[in-house]
Amino acid sequence: MPSYDRQNDGALSSPRNRFAGACAVSSGLRALQRQHAAGDSSVYPLFYSQGATFWFEIDRALQARNGQGLDELVPGLIHGSFAANDGLPESFTEELRERLGPDARSILDRYY
Repeated sequence: MPSYDRQNDGALSSPRNRFAGACAVSSGLRALQRQHAAGDSSVYPLFYSQGATFWFEIDRALQARNGQGLDELVPGLIHGSFAANDGLPESFTEELRERLGPDARSILDRYY
């Protein structure tokens, strides 16, 4: 069975360019979630689009680093213990740091 190279799939270039670095990040996802929980529904569209960009950037970095994307980490994310502050499981963020090195910090600092 031929392998599929989604990093170089021409059909994905337009959507990829639309999300990757397309918008300035003014607040992290946790800050946006807190604003929404406090009743500010105006942040929802930004939370939604920035969330998609966050996961896209993680997947892209994983693909570039070792050819395996986010799919490999989803089981650990699903079964991880989520933090009381609605944060990602520490085990998941540690796994990202191990697999991505400085790229993980850059993505987490920018979007999360």
